[in-house]
Amino acid sequence: MKTRVLHIASVLFPLIFVAAPLSSQEPRQISAIRDITTTEGEPRTAYGVTMSEPDIYYIDNGDNTFKAMRLTVKPVETPAAMTAPYLNEPTAHSIQVCWKSNALVEGAIVRYGTAIDQLSRQATASTRLVATNYYWNTARLEGLEANMVYYYQVIAGDRTSEVYRFRTQPEADSMEPFRILMVGDHQRNERSDYEWLLRMAKRTLDAKYGEAPLEEHVRLLMNVGDQVDSGSVRQYEFTHLYKSREVMSHLPIMTCVGNHELFKDQQLELYKRHYASYGDIAYQGITSGTALYYAYQAGPVLFIVMNTDGTSNAQKQWVQRVVTAADSDPSVRFIVSVQHRPMFAEQWAGDTNPWMTDEVIPILSSSKKHVINCAGHHHLYARGQLSQWPVYHIITGGGVGTSAQDYEQLWGNTPDNRNRDEVQKTIDQWTYQIMEFDPSSATMTVETYSIGNRRLALDNVLIDRFSRCLAQPDIPATPALDFASRFTREESSTFIVPLPATIKQQTAVEGLHSSQYQIARDSEFSDIIFSRILLFEDFYDVDNKYLPKNVREGLPVTTLELAASDLPSGTYFIRCRNRSMNLEWSEYSAPQAIRVTGSTAPSISLSTTNLQPGGTLMVSYENAPVGKNAWVGIYKDSQHPGNSDPSYAWQYTSAANGTLQFTISDAGSYFAVLFGDNGYTEISPRFPFVVGADRIKAMHDEQWEMNNTAIFNLAGQRVEKMNKGIYIYNDRKIIIK
Repeated sequence: MKTRVLHIASVLFPLIFVAAPLSSQEPRQISAIRDITTTEGEPRTAYGVTMSEPDIYYIDNGDNTFKAMRLTVKPVETPAAMTAPYLNEPTAHSIQVCWKSNALVEGAIVRYGTAIDQLSRQATASTRLVATNYYWNTARLEGLEANMVYYYQVIAGDRTSEVYRFRTQPEADSMEPFRILMVGDHQRNERSDYEWLLRMAKRTLDAKYGEAPLEEHVRLLMNVGDQVDSGSVRQYEFTHLYKSREVMSHLPIMTCVGNHELFKDQQLELYKRHYASYGDIAYQGITSGTALYYAYQAGPVLFIVMNTDGTSNAQKQWVQRVVTAADSDPSVRFIVSVQHRPMFAEQWAGDTNPWMTDEVIPILSSSKKHVINCAGHHHLYARGQLSQWPVYHIITGGGVGTSAQDYEQLWGNTPDNRNRDEVQKTIDQWTYQIMEFDPSSATMTVETYSIGNRRLALDNVLIDRFSRCLAQPDIPATPALDFASRFTREESSTFIVPLPATIKQQTAVEGLHSSQYQIARDSEFSDIIFSRILLFEDFYDVDNKYLPKNVREGLPVTTLELAASDLPSGTYFIRCRNRSMNLEWSEYSAPQAIRVTGSTAPSISLSTTNLQPGGTLMVSYENAPVGKNAWVGIYKDSQHPGNSDPSYAWQYTSAANGTLQFTISDAGSYFAVLFGDNGYTEISPRFPFVVGADRIKAMHDEQWEMNNTAIFNLAGQRVEKMNKGIYIYNDRKIIIK
């Protein structure tokens, strides 16, 4: 008896219904959208077209425009006796074939071979009980040849699957381009956008590289988590496996843990039972011992896949061991890090993962092979780059499958929106990525294609393309600031800068990715109060046609416009640097002393930067917004302001100018900052201070000169004086005046 459930090989990727098919390089102009929903096995007809598969169908209007009919197909939730096979953990010489069955079947096997009619080899499956009437079967096919097509068939009792095919991974030293497909967050079934994306990806790949099975174009699908919505066993079958049926029997899938896998399954038992072998994946003899994170090499790429809903020091140390090994491994040419929660976001801007940003990314990016970090969680596309390292980061969460409240992140419908320097594009559309890694040129290239969103239909449009070449650093020349021709010099070399002001470089440079300006209280830039990265493009929000808006359209990359509200009046130092399109920074320009006047910026000042436990700190504020619930927050240095990390102390301001009194009982390192909106938008620079540091304050410079290695203990923490007035406390540089 052959199983039918989840098998669609004969109908995958149907023809598009148009009178005159267009090239994939010429996206159709869509005049109208119609969303149609049906249930599996129940075709629908519209405009004379009968539709049964989840896809986007196009009807030619006869005037070079088209109607887009988006068909959602929902599953019939009858548990399958045996699902179609699911491929994962592919290597050059092995692969896993998995499937769900509703009963324990002894002696199930997978027959396989290099010809469809010569399945002469076989592997015996092991079976794991996942839940009542739900068994997960796994057969590992080993001894395979690299980069070779194999055919296989599952035989379990009286059930026999169709014959499928896959291609093994290339050897690590192969110099052929290596491509993967990336999509994320397909956790619900109300809409088939995940399936639409997979079908559109197939069409794009066929147009680029010629008609061929999907596995000939890309070597695996990387999923960034949230395969299910509430961690139930039914959703593993009727959401993850159902929506993956487009590709899972011929293209291997690798995934990571999302936060929704935890819902109703806090210990992730169901996830672990499906992916138990992830904990045994070895890279250079290093295994994680858990299904929840792993390092996996395919061809020239090492994927470091992490769990951001179960952060730990053990996981961090594991990352360090993997990166250290990979950095000296010539077979690893690129490192791609993957996790569910992102480091940065511009919608729901506080819903990110500081552990990744603060603790793990510095480890990953210590290797020059680390080229990109990939996340999901937010249901849109976003792309940016780290300011400290030449590393891209993306969010790809467009397969969510619902327009339920808080799931669909359309501009205009989300709170806590913030334009961040680290993010270059936030586009509220359903997208997929084709990533290519070319060992011969040491180049990664990423293309992102969109099919629109609930209120916008796009025909597989290329909305982003970026690359990173490890072989050509392309470092720009060190810039110099132009002050002498634009501002008045006062005593010594300080220039007076009345706000608002335009700051320029002495030489205009074309073809830059960005420039960065920093303003600090000291010439060593240990106390930076203003930092801004100017991008050559910055897509944030949408226009009245729901298309992405470039808020830096026509603005020079190297020109800084300082508004009167950007920083308080005072004496500072300013510098800048430039970045190439290959994400390489120049050296900073020489620091320039400036005296800023005419500011209207909110600011705070402290009565002291050093007080005893139980002491009183007076925080004076100026130019606070009135009637907008501005407030001053006191945070410990290790904290990140937000709902999940409440302040040590706080008070509302009562006027535009005033003074607040705080009593600080606990020793430690802190900062004070002014917030402007009853939320967590910081509208003043952070001002650091230390509680319990009287011994630092009492230490004279003469004593320091006599003892260059002065190190002593403060509240149980190591404190070291670095030079005059500058100390290291809790691994953070502070200034005591």
